[in-house]
Amino acid sequence: MKRLLYLLTSLIFVAGFLQITNGGHNNQGGQAAVLNPLLQGINTLPYPMNPFLTPDWIGEANYGGDSYGAAVSTAGDVNGDGYADIILGAPYYMNGEIMEGRVYAYYGSATGLSTTPDWTFESNLAKCQLGWKVASAGDVNNDGFDDVLASSEYCTTGDPDTHREGRVYLFLGSADGLPSNYNWMKNGGTSDESFGWSIASAGDVNNDGFDDVIIGAPWADYPEGNEGRAYVFYGSASGFADTANWVTESDIAWTGYGTWVDSAGDVNGDGYADVIVGHPGWSSPDEAEGRAYVYLGSVSGLSLTASWTFENNHAYSELGISVAGVGDINGDGYDDVMVGGGKYPNPLPYEGIAYLFLGSAAGPLSTPAWSQEGNQKWAQFGWSIAPAGDVNDDGYDDVIIGSPWYTDTLRGEGASFLFFGSPNVNPFTTEYHIGAKQTDAKWGWSVNTAGDVNGDGRDDIIVGARDYDGGENNEGRAVVFYGMPDFIAQILLPITLR
Repeated sequence: MKRLLYLLTSLIFVAGFLQITNGGHNNQGGQAAVLNPLLQGINTLPYPMNPFLTPDWIGEANYGGDSYGAAVSTAGDVNGDGYADIILGAPYYMNGEIMEGRVYAYYGSATGLSTTPDWTFESNLAKCQLGWKVASAGDVNNDGFDDVLASSEYCTTGDPDTHREGRVYLFLGSADGLPSNYNWMKNGGTSDESFGWSIASAGDVNNDGFDDVIIGAPWADYPEGNEGRAYVFYGSASGFADTANWVTESDIAWTGYGTWVDSAGDVNGDGYADVIVGHPGWSSPDEAEGRAYVYLGSVSGLSLTASWTFENNHAYSELGISVAGVGDINGDGYDDVMVGGGKYPNPLPYEGIAYLFLGSAAGPLSTPAWSQEGNQKWAQFGWSIAPAGDVNDDGYDDVIIGSPWYTDTLRGEGASFLFFGSPNVNPFTTEYHIGAKQTDAKWGWSVNTAGDVNGDGRDDIIVGARDYDGGENNEGRAVVFYGMPDFIAQILLPITLR
């Protein structure tokens, strides 16, 4: 039974610059209003209040149709200078080849992120769409420098027997940053596999000191058509082997297992990293209800049998369209996971839903500790979910959730929601609500932690708006907000929780 709660939230604000800039938390007119964090009371939309809170960093492609920011992630610390870096994807970038795609890295420093890219790489293969996903790989060769992944999920690699099999690249960090060419590359094995549709660090699943990665291929045929697969490659001093160390598949045609994959952190506190896999096409008993799985790490690697599964028994939810390990939200020593069903309809079509499951000595609990629906048709709340790190430095990890078709005052502008961890997670005590203020910008298509890019001890967040129009149509935009102790604005808005 639903109950109406009033959650603390802030107002929507806009990144209204036309080029990459470094901003700050200051009173600047002409951008977007945010309520004073010290303000108390109840307010209703709109919020015509000061002071103004501007993003700390904004990136744009300045090329029409690039969809810069379609994928965003921390890169870890690729050059070992003590500051986190970020990596972004622009999958429809064209420079000689149509929709070849490009990825960008920006390095952190004491003053924050660089204003021009420190590193770029493009696929030079037509329609590969490099940058569909980007991710930190952790430190796969244990050399002290973090590494990154980038994928081209529609890439046709030249094999005459396959097409659109997909491709994933690994770039190793060094004191000089990322290299000009990839250090490892892997193609999908079947036509239309979309190997690399989702990519993530898996953490260190066998605790050998080398970080591992997980890759999803939701349309893989082995042999059921479009059953989907997930692959894990174990790190080593020489990087990755050509053959995956762990492979799972759904054995059910047209169900898209592996649409989203992620590290689950250490959900049972045994010292081994675990992984989570989404399966949005799962239909048992309800059509396209979706499902999520957690697989536990061990000294011998990942189990082939899921230790935990969840389905919401609500048709057409497509649960598992997003999954994430979100750190330790309630500070109990066990990492927690979240699962999104972006097309959840109850009763509004495609309103979306997100669930939080707390870790324990036995793994994730069977009952969600918290859930929230989008409560707006077509909003697709939970389309993207990611850890936010600890943005307010209170010792509890936080979560960011995207709703890219959310409409506040403009159709499909999108929104992202920041929830703060605490010992009591039902409800999350604070919600921070950020939107694009541009029609069909799809703000929140991608969300993630940026790590601590300026070394102030607080984690930062990054949000992508893949169809944002700056000076060019659908060029895309990415925005970073630096963490701060007062990252809370006190306004009451009605939110329906389950």
